[in-house]
Amino acid sequence: MKSIDEKRGVAKKTEQYFKELRFDEKHHLGLGDIRLTVAQQEEIVKLAEEKICQGIFFRGSVSKYYSGLKIAYHQELKLLKRKSCSGCPECAWIWDDLAMSMDNFIWPKVIKHGALYSIRITNKHRDWESGIVDDYDIEILEVK
Repeated sequence: MKSIDEKRGVAKKTEQYFKELRFDEKHHLGLGDIRLTVAQQEEIVKLAEEKICQGIFFRGSVSKYYSGLKIAYHQELKLLKRKSCSGCPECAWIWDDLAMSMDNFIWPKVIKHGALYSIRITNKHRDWESGIVDDYDIEILEVK
């Protein structure tokens, strides 16, 4: 499965490819038609079928209250389901990681009430033999 950056890179390459072929006499068939190889057509079909992940978004919430013998200051991030990705392979494992441990989450120092937050994968470490990401951090950033 391709990462988000790879998908966007393919989209930009495809757009650039079409711009270059638009006025190339070898590939231009007239009336706006462009000749593509089978491999190029398959890559475009794969790109169209793969949904680009829009990310996971949260709304910050802060509450302060007094209850009996305690004074509480509570911060939380509430998932925005409509705005977030519906569950692609690129972000589904984040929930699995969250359920196991929150040790590799980088939290903001202060959560602002009503602010919008998103998740970003940082500090990726790849295994030198396989190239598979084996360590990473998940950073929670305020969306401005």
